[in-house]
Formats: sequence, structure tokens, C-alpha cells
Amino acid sequence: DVSSNMLGHARDRLSAFDNVELVELSGWDLAPIPSESLDVVYCMVVFMHLDEWERYSYVREAMRVLRPGGRLYVDNFNLRSEPGWTFFTEMATNYHPLWRPANISKSSTPDELTTYLERAGFDDIKIGEAPTSLFLWARGVKPS
Repeated sequence: DVSSNMLGHARDRLSAFDNVELVELSGWDLAPIPSESLDVVYCMVVFMHLDEWERYSYVREAMRVLRPGGRLYVDNFNLRSEPGWTFFTEMATNYHPLWRPANISKSSTPDELTTYLERAGFDDIKIGEAPTSLFLWARGVKPS
């Protein structure tokens, strides 16, 4: 996580487990994590806070840190769904362009997430979305 506060909560909740290592990240890469050292990378409710370049960087970094056969999961709010479109238009109307907060939520589309995973080299890419769901998800597998 990028938040030392959230890592503190996780540390408290996971203190009974000796197979958990928590790492504070920069917010733009997974540099502290060794290459091919993980089986799963998941990124939930984070992409909405990142620009497109950092989203793709995270996907590329996931490819680097995953072992062959490892899996990636990411999600974001879906611009194509009705709830996603409503959320998007509310952000546009509630914040003047000069006063938008830096961490304002930014949407994704299925095509965008598919492109990131394809370009990073993932196989078996799956996208999940529903017209009535705010979120969509993407998953992929690092080739063996």
C-alpha cells in the first residue's frame, strides 16, 4: 500500500499470520518487490486515483514481480456502465476544472484495461462488467 496508516491497520489485523509481509509503495511502481517473487498481484479501488500512465506502469510492474503462471487482478469504475456514467458526470458537474482535487476519481473502460494487460504481455485476459455495476475488473496470467 502507499499509505503507512493503512499498512498499520493491516499489520494489526494480520498479526497472527507469519507468512505476510507488508510493503509501503511509492504510488507509481512496485520497486521494493523483487522480480518473479509473487503468485498474485491485485489492485482494488486504486486505478481510479491514478492517471493512465501510472495504471499501465502498475500492470507492467505486475508482470515483472509475478512468477510465471502468476495472476493479476485490477478494477476501476466503469465509464460504460450506467452507475459509472452517472458518477463520471457528477464529478464533471460538481467540480469546476480549476478546482478539481488531484485525487478525483478517474474512470476506465474494458478496452483500456484489456490494452494495458495485452501490451504488458499477459495471457488469458478476462474482463468483467455489468451494465448495473459501478465497477469493472480485469485479470490476466503471466505466461509460463
